[in-house]
Amino acid sequence: MTDTRQERAPVTLGVPKERADGETRVALVPDIVKRLSAEGATVLIESEAGREAAFLDDAYVAAGAEVVASPDDLYGRADVILKVGAPASHDDFDELAALKPGQMVIAFLGPLTRHDLVEQLRRQRVEAFSMDAIPRTTRAQSMDALSSQSNLAGYKSVIMAAEALGKIFPLMMTAAGTITPARVLILGAGVAGLQAIGTARRLGAVVYGYDVRAVVKEQVESLGGRFVELDLGEDLAGSGGYAKQASEDQTRLQQEGLAKEAAQADVVISTALIPGRPAPLLITADAVKAMKPGSVIVDLAGEMGGNCELSQPGQTVVEHDVTIMAPLNVPGLVPVHASQVYAKNIQNFLGLIIHDGQLDVNFDDDIVAGTAIVHDGEIIHGLTRQLMGLPALDAEPEVATGDNETSVDVTAEPDSITVQDEPSDPPDQPEMMPVDETMASKQPGDPDDDVDVVPPSEPEASSPWDRESEWSRDKPDDIDVDPDQRGGTADRDDERYRSDPPPTRRDSESGGSA
Repeated sequence: MTDTRQERAPVTLGVPKERADGETRVALVPDIVKRLSAEGATVLIESEAGREAAFLDDAYVAAGAEVVASPDDLYGRADVILKVGAPASHDDFDELAALKPGQMVIAFLGPLTRHDLVEQLRRQRVEAFSMDAIPRTTRAQSMDALSSQSNLAGYKSVIMAAEALGKIFPLMMTAAGTITPARVLILGAGVAGLQAIGTARRLGAVVYGYDVRAVVKEQVESLGGRFVELDLGEDLAGSGGYAKQASEDQTRLQQEGLAKEAAQADVVISTALIPGRPAPLLITADAVKAMKPGSVIVDLAGEMGGNCELSQPGQTVVEHDVTIMAPLNVPGLVPVHASQVYAKNIQNFLGLIIHDGQLDVNFDDDIVAGTAIVHDGEIIHGLTRQLMGLPALDAEPEVATGDNETSVDVTAEPDSITVQDEPSDPPDQPEMMPVDETMASKQPGDPDDDVDVVPPSEPEASSPWDRESEWSRDKPDDIDVDPDQRGGTADRDDERYRSDPPPTRRDSESGGSA
C-alpha cells in the first residue's frame, strides 16, 4: 500500500513577527529552524521577526529558512503558524483575519480568559493549539512552555527587586561596620518561586518561602530558604499538585500571617494565580502600610489583578513608601533565552504532530488532545468549554496524569494562566494553585551536564517517545542556558494579547494560595 504522506508536499511552518506592544520574543530561533529544516519542513520567517531577540534574518537564512517580507505572503503559504502571543488585529496587519480555515496556529492563546478569541478561531475553523494548555505530565515536560518562561520570570523578578531596593542583598563586613543582608519573602514555591528563592540566595539575601502546601517545605529549604508555616487549620494541598480552595476564615488567617512576615521583609515577590480567575489577594493594603519604608514588592500575578491589593498591572507605583512593581511579560525582558527555550518547547511539540516532514496529528495522544483548543470547528478543550458555559462534549479528550512521578511536586504556574483540564471542580469553585509549576524533579541550582530545558525522563523501551521523531529528542548544542534555569512562567496570557477585558478581583475569590 502506498504511503499517502509521501505524496503530499512537506509541511510549511510560518513564523510571523510579534506585533504586540512590548513583545520581544520570537517563536523559533535559527538553531531550531536548522533542525526542523533537516527533518524536511519548509520554514518561513517574516523579515525582522527575531531582531528584538538578537536573531537576525541572515542567521535564519543560514539555518535553512526562507525570509519573507510580507506577512500576507507568510500567512498565505504556511500550513502552521507559530507564534508567542495569540493572533490579534493590529494597525499594520490583522493576524486573525489572515488565518484560513484548516490552518493551524500554535501559540500562547490564553483560552481560559480570552473567550472572544476562542470563539473567533472556532468560527474561522482554525486548528488552534495553546502552549499554555500543555498537560502537566512527565512526558510533556520538554514541551512545557509555561515552566520554561516562569523559570526566567522568577530569576528576573529578583534582579528587578534588587535594582529597585535601596540596599544590597548580601552580608558585608567592612572597616566601616557590618552590613546586614536583605530579607526576601517569596510567595509561592513552584518553578518561578523556587527560581526566585535560589537567585535571591545566590545574591546573598536571607530568604523566606511560603506556600499553602507543606509538602514543598523540603524544596524551599534545599535551596537555602526558610519555610514560612501558617496555621490555617489544615494542609491545603490538593490532588494533582493543586492546592484546595481556602475558606473565608483561612483566607483571613493567611492574609494576617503574611502581613506579619511582610512587615519584616525588605522584598516581597508574589506568584499566585487561579486558572481563569482573578489572582488571590495575599498582601492587603494594610499589610503594605505596615511594611518598612523603602521596601519593594514585585507582583508577578499583576496581569490577573495581582496578589497585592495596591498593584497596578504594568506599572510601578509607590504606596506608603513601598515600591510596588507589577510587570507584564517578564520573560520578554530576557528575550534571547526566553526565545531559545520557547523554540525548543515548540520543536518538541511539533515532534508529536509532524512526521517525515508532514503533518500527522493524532488526537489519541494525550498531549496533543490536551493542548488542542479548537478542532474541526469545535471547541474541544474541557475547562475552556466550562468557563464559556458550553455543555461538555460526549467524548472530551482526557489528559493522562498517571505518569507524574511521585518525587515531582507539580504545582501551578507563576505568572501564567495554566490552561489545562482541571481535575473535577466546577468553574465556580476552581481549585487553587500556587502560581508556579514544578515540572521536573531537578530544582534550580542542581548540577546538570545538559543545556536542554526540562528534558523528559528516560523512556523505557515501550514508551511513546520511542515512536516520536528525532525533533523531540534532539538537544541543541549551542543554547547558552544556565542549568539553574530549568522549567518556568510564560507569557501568562499577557493582557496586551487579550480579546476579553481582564477579570476583576472578587472578594469571594481572594482567598488564595501562593
